[in-house]
Amino acid sequence: MTRLPAVLRPNRFEITGSLIIAAAMLVIGGGIAASPVIGPWLAGFPASCLGSETFDPTTCDTFRFRIETYQNVLSNVAPAAAGFTVALPIIGAVVLGLALLARELEQQTTMFAWSLAPSRSRWLLGRLLPELALVVAICLVAGAIADGIQVVRAPIDPWQSFEGFGMRGPAVAGIGVLTLGVTVFVGSLLGRQLPALLAALALTLAAGLLVSALSDGLLDRESVVGPSDHVDAGARQLAGLLQTRDGEIIGWEEAQNRYGSVIYEGDVAQLGLSEVVKYVPGVRYPFAVFRLTALLALVGAIAMALAMAVVNRRRPWA
Repeated sequence: MTRLPAVLRPNRFEITGSLIIAAAMLVIGGGIAASPVIGPWLAGFPASCLGSETFDPTTCDTFRFRIETYQNVLSNVAPAAAGFTVALPIIGAVVLGLALLARELEQQTTMFAWSLAPSRSRWLLGRLLPELALVVAICLVAGAIADGIQVVRAPIDPWQSFEGFGMRGPAVAGIGVLTLGVTVFVGSLLGRQLPALLAALALTLAAGLLVSALSDGLLDRESVVGPSDHVDAGARQLAGLLQTRDGEIIGWEEAQNRYGSVIYEGDVAQLGLSEVVKYVPGVRYPFAVFRLTALLALVGAIAMALAMAVVNRRRPWA
């Protein structure tokens, strides 16, 4: 038996479950992502009828009802499919994280394992790194599929659009690392599966929200202000604002303080104001998503380091 299977053998049930989850993710998300190719064939109309440039009225008008039915079904199913595609690998990360320490401590198998291991740190790393690689791989696939679903929902380059930001692409891998790290850390502290599960879910959600808030704050500092007709389709719109004649940018509340409620009753141009939008251009998406991914993964790595510190100080039977 090679070293890798031997390391993974204690968690073979959880790893098998995670692979089954990954297969379900591929079926659900991959099916929707591939729907522009498969869907028309199943619905009984040419795939060319879905493209604005390839739409031929002579051929496609006879299939109008089928096309509308297909598009209605897709608009209802795609958001749920995207959610499941992202949620399933995160569930796998929780399952693997619980098995790594919480279950071992609860069943008191660490007494024997730690007595044989050269060090507790090497024991934990030897089991953590393969599972981390598995989680990252599955989450990267999930993120790519979620990108594909986004293209189906809105035919825009997903790498030039903030739609679904943080819930697709590489960010899913960052969420996976965060989830695994937090679950392992909580498991090292509590040593019981059910309490660790509940605490891990709560802490993962809290950490994810904090990282998201930090990312949003950084994006806000990188935003620009311009007329609404200059905002690209993939931009992230943050707020609607007003610009005075001298170029000052003010909010609607400030405008109400200055001009009264008349700003809501007529054309603001009569007051010398013009409506503008505060937004982050779509071209900023690649940098923003990699930064968010790095922040999420950093929190996960810190949690894993804390788990290692706890393991080195913990009594095997506690």
